[in-house]
Amino acid sequence: MDGISLFESSGDVGSFVLWGGVFFLVFGVLYGMQRWRQTRRRDFLLASGYERLEKVGLEKGLDYLELQTLQRMAKVMRNEFPPNLLSSIVIFDQVAARYMKRMRRMPWLKMQVELERLTSVRAKVGFRHLPAGQPPGTTRELEIGQKLYVLVHQKTGSQLFASAVVDLDDLAIGAKPFICEQGQAVRLRKRRRLCMFFWTPEGREYRFKTQIYKIVKRPTHYLLVQHNDALFYEDGGDVFAVDVDWKMDIEWLPASRKGLVLPSSAEFKEASDTAVISVQCDRISGSGCHLCKEVDIDVNHLVRIQNSPLEFLNGKVGRVITVSVTTVEIRFLDLTPEDREQILYYMMPRISPDAFDGI
Repeated sequence: MDGISLFESSGDVGSFVLWGGVFFLVFGVLYGMQRWRQTRRRDFLLASGYERLEKVGLEKGLDYLELQTLQRMAKVMRNEFPPNLLSSIVIFDQVAARYMKRMRRMPWLKMQVELERLTSVRAKVGFRHLPAGQPPGTTRELEIGQKLYVLVHQKTGSQLFASAVVDLDDLAIGAKPFICEQGQAVRLRKRRRLCMFFWTPEGREYRFKTQIYKIVKRPTHYLLVQHNDALFYEDGGDVFAVDVDWKMDIEWLPASRKGLVLPSSAEFKEASDTAVISVQCDRISGSGCHLCKEVDIDVNHLVRIQNSPLEFLNGKVGRVITVSVTTVEIRFLDLTPEDREQILYYMMPRISPDAFDGI
């Protein structure tokens, strides 16, 4: 009986193993077929997506080589639908930033050729347009000639150096060598983390983290500065700002906003109802200044500075952007890069080290 029971138990185990094998075999076949269908569907969608991407590219006037570059960019998107590359500026910038990492591993000449094609593609699809007055979102929206300032922390204190954008593409920012206040060129190490600043034509202070990843000396000396897709702007919280105790005069013009058009310095040429008043200035920054509120000044009124301790500010026009119970905030209009540099170099030794915490 024990032998029969053992045989019957062995038969049950054998049947269990057999049916288990059949189950896993059927499950594997079904799972494999499902994966095959998904793969075929994905490949079909990608293939049709590349066809759609090519059609859109041809409508934009891209040539064969530019379409090849566009398709290589689309491969960075992995399983995403290729035409999404041209759906918005945000997606295009994100894919371009990822594609740049691959391009940097190419031989130098091949990278330059690919970069020229990518720049041409971007120009034709029209993603570089930035409407006037719209704040920039990335460093790719800088302008040729834009002034850049780098803040370098040293044992002797923080120093400010200035440069200018001479070239701009999706690979890097081309900038002149940085110079100090005395006008001498300074040498910055490659791959060193830097904090750079710039001001928009509207007078807003922006900063971003970056590094210099190539120094070109021939035939022209310039720097390749890394892009950053994150710009920092603090409304009313400028880093370059110092407290002062100035007495000065301002020529006050009660201007107003006309629809979407803000008052400009040109209104002083035709104005006849201006008034000169003495005010107290308690704060100055690279963007403007703060005045103690002593008269009924309102937002969008214009002021022209007179008898300032900084002579180069005399005659400069500012617009009132905020008014509180005790303070009027002025933002300078039409400052030249040289004017702003004089303000920054004046403030630099007077700024508290705490202002640079977290930068």
